[in-house]
Amino acid sequence: MIDGHTLEFRMSGSGSIDPWTREYCQEHNIPLIGTADIKEFVRVDSHYIYRITKGYGDSDFFKMYERGDLKTFDQVQDWLLTNTKLEKTMDQIDPRKKDEDSR
Repeated sequence: MIDGHTLEFRMSGSGSIDPWTREYCQEHNIPLIGTADIKEFVRVDSHYIYRITKGYGDSDFFKMYERGDLKTFDQVQDWLLTNTKLEKTMDQIDPRKKDEDSR
């Protein structure tokens, strides 16, 4: 957590499908076909899902975080803009989430 924002990092055995979409499909018995390329993803504030496009495994983010280079959420956002691609939001996975969030 940085400046009140939650960051959740996960690996996916299929770079074409993020881990949260995969979980949703498994829970709802939706079959998937994906690629076999491993990718890292990060979910910000339990809503925005980014695919890490630079680095692999122990990404630069963790190294920078451990060294104390990333102290503010603005710095995290700069890193996300440079090293990731916004894939989707949680309400794109499950449209009911959008309705729940608006209550």
